Amino acid sequence: MGHHVTILRSRGGAPLPIDADEVERAAVALPGWRYDRATGILTSQRAEDRALQAWLAEGALWVRNPGPAALARLITLAGALGARVRGADGATYRTPYETYRHPDDAAVPAGGTVPLPAPPRAGKSAPAIPYRMIFWVSLATAAALQVLRPFR
Repeated sequence: MGHHVTILRSRGGAPLPIDADEVERAAVALPGWRYDRATGILTSQRAEDRALQAWLAEGALWVRNPGPAALARLITLAGALGARVRGADGATYRTPYETYRHPDDAAVPAGGTVPLPAPPRAGKSAPAIPYRMIFWVSLATAAALQVLRPFR
């Protein structure tokens, strides 16, 4: 599909955040899911879609590039959370092949983008010190050592 989807809840246009306790209960209740509270990642344990992962961030679960089979599992998961699966284009999935415009998303024009933050990064987090900073500090240290060399 080449995009991300979110599992989110809302009522009357106001978001209702999903928390880690709810995700953990859903993972236990539904077969084939495991939730790692330390990382906030919900992982499918079924052999056919072991790469399926959802990240809990900002009160929603985020999934990258789900296929039709993954969408079907996510729709079931969303039902257990009292939530829905929404694509990056603002369409809510009824089935992997059928979408509709949820009333809470009415403010977003059809075909427009949903004003959501970027999905969280999968895998490793960003380095604590940006690479550019490391480069400039290293360069300044090397220059300072060259200047101080004659005074040794």
